[in-house]
Amino acid sequence: MKRILVCTLLAAALALPGSADDECEYRDERQAVLQLDDARQLRIDASAGYLRVIGEDGASEVIVDGVACASRAADLEAIELDTGRRGSSLVVEVDLPDIDWSWNRYARLDLTVRVPSALELDIEDGSGWMELNNVGPSRIEDGSGEIEVETVHGDLVLTDGSGEIEVRDVRGKVTVDEDGSGEIRIAGVEGDVEIDEDGSGSITIRDVGGSVRIWEDGSGSIRAVEVSGDFIVDRDGSGGISMDGIGGRVELPE
Repeated sequence: MKRILVCTLLAAALALPGSADDECEYRDERQAVLQLDDARQLRIDASAGYLRVIGEDGASEVIVDGVACASRAADLEAIELDTGRRGSSLVVEVDLPDIDWSWNRYARLDLTVRVPSALELDIEDGSGWMELNNVGPSRIEDGSGEIEVETVHGDLVLTDGSGEIEVRDVRGKVTVDEDGSGEIRIAGVEGDVEIDEDGSGSITIRDVGGSVRIWEDGSGSIRAVEVSGDFIVDRDGSGGISMDGIGGRVELPE
């Protein structure tokens, strides 16, 4: 693995937008470039901070730009960006210092990652806002924070602890393995939409080329609009269920 540490920027340097925490007492840049060669997947372990992944058509490399922020200079120096390759996968990992998060201490690395638009993604993120745009087939495991996904060339699989989820334009199937809490909005899916387990928060699904199935929903309203296939809800705790424009069969819990 290659370890990247870059000298401290001047205080006037521009910060990347969209951080979940605007505080940045001490600031450093972190950058890396990975050649695609014959790699088939990019694995990102982003820890804390915002993550933006942007797909670029025809690209042949992965470009990582980040801003490290911390409340103390020593913590800033300990924030590391590790990159490399494991088998057929390129790897981007964030290593944060083990600090006491009380007493207003913080440390994070905000990342913007530019990738070939067809490259498969495997993302693990601890906390912070996340955005994916024009990317390949993707798997996301997120602890907390808002997730926005637009234009996926293939299937999308999501596991989320808490925070809103908005998904638009998926050229495959969307699967939500588990969602703890937060609103879910899904629109423009060529394949099926399947939600295995949702704790709380409303669910809105529209413009689906396949079928929609929700295996278990704890609480919150469910609405499905313009679904070409079936609409099935197996278990629903509380909250209304409404639908419009369902092309196949409808099955709801009694």
